[in-house]
Amino acid sequence: MFQRHPTTIPAFRREQSEPQVSNAKYRTLRTDPHGGIVVISALTTALVIATEAESTSGSSALAFLFPFIILGALFYIFILMPQRRRQKKAKEMQAAMSIGDEVRTIGGIVGTIVGEDDETFTLDLGGSTMRVVKRAVAEMMRPPEPDGDANS
Repeated sequence: MFQRHPTTIPAFRREQSEPQVSNAKYRTLRTDPHGGIVVISALTTALVIATEAESTSGSSALAFLFPFIILGALFYIFILMPQRRRQKKAKEMQAAMSIGDEVRTIGGIVGTIVGEDDETFTLDLGGSTMRVVKRAVAEMMRPPEPDGDANS
């Protein structure tokens, strides 16, 4: 009933003036068909070497997965762990805030907490009040420490 027509994909032709590199086993810099430069990252080169080592020596798939395991561990150590520490510290700070504390919001507004709801604080700004979300509080402002010589 219906006939399928073969689809064709146009092929890009290289210019004849472009030098052809032959017998190059590894190229870290090469020219693409459009004349731009494509840089192969060190990770890709390492994966190619690991793949060739696996095929020639018959080692296990662990040699192929090793760079990915290392990258996953580095991602966890340098990105996820510090982010979790910051989140934990922020939650502890928000739990420790109470009425009368002076705080600074992420927008730079400094005020004193005069009211608290489930998710918001009411700040006194010296003549006016403002409601802010608890997550918008960046830090608690520390009151100046009294001098030890004043009471002596």
